[in-house]
Amino acid sequence: MEFLDPKRDFTFKKVFAEHPDVLLDMLNAILPLEVPIASLQYFPPELLPGEEHQKVSVVDVRCIDNLNRHFIVEMQVVHRKNIQRRMLYNASKIITKQLYPSQDFANIRSVYSLCFLEGTMYPKRKEWFHHFKINHQLWPEESMEGAEWVYVELGKWRKLGNFNGAIKRDIWLSFLSEPEKLNHMLATEYENQYKEARKALSLIDKTKYTPEQLFAMERNADELYFAWEGVMMEIEDARKETENRILAIIHDLKNGVAVNSIAEKHQVEVDYVKKFL
Repeated sequence: MEFLDPKRDFTFKKVFAEHPDVLLDMLNAILPLEVPIASLQYFPPELLPGEEHQKVSVVDVRCIDNLNRHFIVEMQVVHRKNIQRRMLYNASKIITKQLYPSQDFANIRSVYSLCFLEGTMYPKRKEWFHHFKINHQLWPEESMEGAEWVYVELGKWRKLGNFNGAIKRDIWLSFLSEPEKLNHMLATEYENQYKEARKALSLIDKTKYTPEQLFAMERNADELYFAWEGVMMEIEDARKETENRILAIIHDLKNGVAVNSIAEKHQVEVDYVKKFL
């Protein structure tokens, strides 16, 4: 049996943004929750700003559970430099939009952010599971409730090879990393277990889709890839342009050209030129 890559944008959302029973099971398995989720409902993935000029952000999956706890789920295949700041920003948006003017701050409900990473977050560390909370600097056992972040480095987990079929967390990490291998194990060793994981596998089974649907998925993935490539090329071009401008400024300074003239020539501020004196 051949499967679609569950880490790709379309398939990840197909599995976790359309099937609440599957999402619930996965969140309970991955997140360190004191009280498990009993039920949940989806919210729109767009996080709109409070002011017109502020930044709009979109997450892969967003939901709220029976205890009014909020959850954000992201899958990051391509490494993003400021992923932690982005996750902080998104959680903050949800927190600030929870209360009406008449409500007390005690009504704020916790926000849990879960991010799966195909890339590496901490290259020099062997740990692959990263749980962040706001803790007191002197007494780590004292923490502020309201927001928690979990990052899972899938690549590191795969390399360890410590899969344990009795641990549901490993089942879901295997689904995201090696669905073919998980399918084989569920068919041979765990025949009557993990109903939700079996359903998730069926959702990414290539035989369930028409050639037209598969083509549309690939086209969508290609468009996203080329869009990202275009952004990276623009970043690289901007970096080279800045580097060339700096070299030209340094060259002019060494040749005795006045600072004001250099600034006017290269269309930069005088203070910027002075940094290279």
